[in-house]
Amino acid sequence: MTDIDPGQSYPAASHIFNPMSESPTQRSEKVLVVDDDRLALEFLKDALHEAGFKLAAYNRPQEALDRLDRETFDLVVSDINMPGMNGIAFLEAVRGKGLDVPLIFLTGNDQIDTAIQAIRLGASDYIQKSKEVGESLLLAVERVLDKQRLERENQELLGQLQRQNEELENRNREKEELVEQLGRFNDELEVRVKQATLELQTANALLQKGMQELGILYEMSQAISSTFDFQGLLELLMNNTKEVLQAEASSLMLMSEDRTELEFVVAQGAQGAKVKKFTVKVGQGIAGWVAEKGESLLIPDAYADDRFNPAYDKKTGFKTRSIMCVPLKSKDEVTGVVQLINPKGSDSFTQDNLEMFKAIANQAAVAIENTRLYSRTREMADDLREALERERWVSIEKEKMGRYIPKDLVEEIARNREATLALGGQSIEASILFSDIVAFTTMSEKTTPAVILSHLNAYMTAMVAILEEHGGILDKFMGDGIMAVFKAEEDRDNHALAAVQAAIKMQEKVQELTSDWEAAELGPLRIRVGINSGNVVSGNVGAETRMDYTVIGDNVNLASRMESHGKAGQIMMHESTFEKIQGLLSPDPQKIDPIQVKGKIQPVQTYIIAANGSK
Repeated sequence: MTDIDPGQSYPAASHIFNPMSESPTQRSEKVLVVDDDRLALEFLKDALHEAGFKLAAYNRPQEALDRLDRETFDLVVSDINMPGMNGIAFLEAVRGKGLDVPLIFLTGNDQIDTAIQAIRLGASDYIQKSKEVGESLLLAVERVLDKQRLERENQELLGQLQRQNEELENRNREKEELVEQLGRFNDELEVRVKQATLELQTANALLQKGMQELGILYEMSQAISSTFDFQGLLELLMNNTKEVLQAEASSLMLMSEDRTELEFVVAQGAQGAKVKKFTVKVGQGIAGWVAEKGESLLIPDAYADDRFNPAYDKKTGFKTRSIMCVPLKSKDEVTGVVQLINPKGSDSFTQDNLEMFKAIANQAAVAIENTRLYSRTREMADDLREALERERWVSIEKEKMGRYIPKDLVEEIARNREATLALGGQSIEASILFSDIVAFTTMSEKTTPAVILSHLNAYMTAMVAILEEHGGILDKFMGDGIMAVFKAEEDRDNHALAAVQAAIKMQEKVQELTSDWEAAELGPLRIRVGINSGNVVSGNVGAETRMDYTVIGDNVNLASRMESHGKAGQIMMHESTFEKIQGLLSPDPQKIDPIQVKGKIQPVQTYIIAANGSK
């Protein structure tokens, strides 16, 4: 074995390689040279040394293999024809050790086939022995090392790309987790607020408790005197009671008309929805006993009391520990019961809790009686007032409304006065259409109010005629905008198709009208149309002295968003409308990318019908 030290002096191989400087530039790459011909070995060593490489040289292949076991090299240069172990066998031995070091073979003219075989087996290159072998060797070494360096750089780049992809995936996962966390935010925030409040209350529990009880009693008295919303009032009373007395669940039950059962009117807590489905027989269970006897109960341990009925716990999965139950009375007659279950932070309710609960129950009983009395009184007053003014008011309003609402709606009012003219409404399935003139404000600035009003009235008249022709109800004018409602009728159940067909006719009519607008130097007339289908609340909205027959709800808002996101000449519809008309138009509306609209967390899927060349 011969080790080559780059600092050692060797005979110059000037006929092989002519360096540009007297001392070689030191390089970091290590090269292992193997050749049984010592003279050839010296030439190779000189050439590589002059190029600045770190060297180890051997004339026996086995010794070179042993060195490879102990040390890592960047390149191996080997003769292909050596006694005992030729280049092919040497290459196979190197690869057999699991080493991927590049290998360059030296070959004579009669060994080309063997060199080609070596290349096929994984050798990096080969060069022929000649007078220029030193220069050829250096060029081959540079090629192989450059290739090796490029492969390393490629691997590094691939690694960087993989890491970047992983980072992007992690960011996407983080975003998904953030969306999920937002969904839990309110619950977690509520828990944290309760925990913080509980910690503050611990410092001065008695004072805080007294102040809270006084405050809740005042709030309840104010609510009782200011509202006659029966269900809302009871929900408020029981929710406040549950909070002030720190109970896990609360309920309010009223006596049935035949006075044999208690029916749940309010049920709050983790299993409230399930509890509201049940009834309680008078005389059975804790609530039934209180309703029958008219006496309050405080049960520290529910399962230790014979009157407790555990069947409700089994049905709901709720675990009852302690109960307070108080009767609701009106003129010494039990009208219902209120109940609190499981105090938070303790095993049982206290006598002070019961006294507070009884005070609240007395207020609740008064509120229930007052609300019922108010409802009966108001019904009588309303009936009397309506009987006196119905005929006169309806005849005047019918004539007046005929100017603002469609004829079919006026007829509906005439046929069913009480149901139609009453405040409030009902849930119906309908399609809502919004339209708007593009750049109307700019047009208005180009001419006088009289000219713009004349053209706007002509436009509105044409649009309303199309809407009524397709069964639409004009809901309102909004400046240059129009809102219309399409409901299912006896002779037409596909309200979505009617709305879309009306929108198509509106766009076609606009193309006819645009020449008049351009002649008045207003510019081309172009509109956007948006449609959505779904459940809406239909009816009269407003005060008793002034009402507006309209539709309201989230689906109305979404129809408005469709119009505002559309482009000039387009009809944009939500997928709820498209599903009702799919296959009924030729061609079908075009599906576009989902859009983000105000009031919606997730993007909504939309479809368009383009006119006037819009896209």
